[in-house]
Amino acid sequence: MERLNTLETELRANDPTFDSANSLSLAPGESHQLHLSTERIRAPEVFFQPSLVGSHEAGLSETLEFVLKRFTPDEQVGTYLFLIIYLI
Repeated sequence: MERLNTLETELRANDPTFDSANSLSLAPGESHQLHLSTERIRAPEVFFQPSLVGSHEAGLSETLEFVLKRFTPDEQVGTYLFLIIYLI
C-alpha cells in the first residue's frame, strides 16, 4: 500500500489533473477481480470481422462470398453444401 501511495504522489506531481479520490476507494478484494462477460461470444467474431483486431483482411463470410461467386449457381449450391458438411 505504501508503494501505491508513492506512485500516486508522483502522479499528482506530474499530472495535476490526476484524481486519486477513486483510486483507493475499492475494497482489497475488489481491486484484484477480473470481470468477464461477452468474451466467449466476441472472440469468434474476429473470423467474420477481422477489423475488430486491426486487420485489413476480408472476413470469413466475405471470402466465402468471393469464392462462391466464381461458380455457376448450380455449382454454388454443391460447393456450399460441401463446405457446410465439411465444417460440421
